[in-house]
Amino acid sequence: MKKRENKTKKYLLEKIIFPVLFILPVLAFLGLIIRYSTNVPLADDFYTILSFLDNYSHAAVFEKIALLFAQHNEHRLVFNRLLTVAADKLSGGIDFRLLLLLGGVLIIILVASLFLIFKEKKEKIKYFFPVLLIILQPQYTGAIFWATSALQNAGVLVFTALCLYFLEQKRSSDVFRALPFAVLAVFSAANGLFLLPVGALLYFMTGRKLEGTFWLAFSGLLLLLYFYSYTLPAHAGAYYSLTGIFNSALFFLTLLGSAFLVNFRLLLDIFGRGFANYFTGLAAFFGSAMLAWIIFLVKRKYYEKNPAVFYFIVILLITALATALTRGGAGILQAMTSRYRIISVLMLALLYISVLEQAAERKKAGLFRVILTAAAVFWIVSYGMNIGEISACKTNLEKGISSWMKNGQGLELLNEPVSESDAILKRALENGHYNLSGIPVNR
Repeated sequence: MKKRENKTKKYLLEKIIFPVLFILPVLAFLGLIIRYSTNVPLADDFYTILSFLDNYSHAAVFEKIALLFAQHNEHRLVFNRLLTVAADKLSGGIDFRLLLLLGGVLIIILVASLFLIFKEKKEKIKYFFPVLLIILQPQYTGAIFWATSALQNAGVLVFTALCLYFLEQKRSSDVFRALPFAVLAVFSAANGLFLLPVGALLYFMTGRKLEGTFWLAFSGLLLLLYFYSYTLPAHAGAYYSLTGIFNSALFFLTLLGSAFLVNFRLLLDIFGRGFANYFTGLAAFFGSAMLAWIIFLVKRKYYEKNPAVFYFIVILLITALATALTRGGAGILQAMTSRYRIISVLMLALLYISVLEQAAERKKAGLFRVILTAAAVFWIVSYGMNIGEISACKTNLEKGISSWMKNGQGLELLNEPVSESDAILKRALENGHYNLSGIPVNR
């Protein structure tokens, strides 16, 4: 009788309760994007989307290819631009709400990709649930509600995860399945380049020298293509921090641990800007704890147990370090920027997977309950602490564009220099590449 009851409970948990629970964070995340996204360009969107479309529509075939691969800051945003062109063609002009929704869908695909590389054999669905709670929450607002950043950050992370999934497969033919995702990662954002040496390391560390040699040769060709006519960005002098080792290390650790503070700007509003150093120090402390666990994973040879997760962690570490070196010149507060926080959030999810996979079987259930509770609190607090800021940002953007539509003023709320932004918007509207639907004129 007890055995039958236990089987019934297990069936209910695995087949009904957990699948339903899986859907709730997904629906909440997509619902948040639909509710608070707005059809207004922000900052780089003027150049990477609206101005790009204007130039692309008037270009000859080879010029179109050159525009797709053109450098923007450190990046070659080919994936962003292809999505932009497709959205423009399909909907008869860009609606930024569609691009933001695509970014959200990419985040959900990222979560699904992590499920593929999660190696838990017993009750995999149940044990994966905290990953949804950790990732599908809104604290990395700059990588959710800013179209250029959303597509760039989500894209490179999705393609990195899928590439690593195929790289760790034992069949030699899987290297050819990994290659397209490597190309997409590299041409989504510059940190996709880190997949190339890390992929080679994965192959050589697992004793697959032939695949590793082929991967290195392919990587060389990809690097030649990427760095052809490459120039340092105009902001390099102001943002790059290549000499201050201590400041770069502090920036790196602060960025790693930034997810634990959930909403840095709200905390400063509550406690005052005098607490800024305290909060960045707290984030750096959490970042140090994460780094200590990663060092422990190396000592325990976790890279043999789950290569995909381990090398994803390595890529995120390199990304955080590269961000410290290329943005550290803007000051330590830059490490708390919401669009970078997606790195910290994803690292937290991967470290949870590593903790669970390293745990003894007899301790796993108890450990899961503790982490599930913490992840649920984290999810609720993240929504509670960020909804106000997200709503205010939407209001601000709509106020700017509505004011511009009425009297030509207000673009300073969207992007500067204002004169340049004004010219780009007018061209986009004249050429039918931007559609103003859904904007409340009377705001």
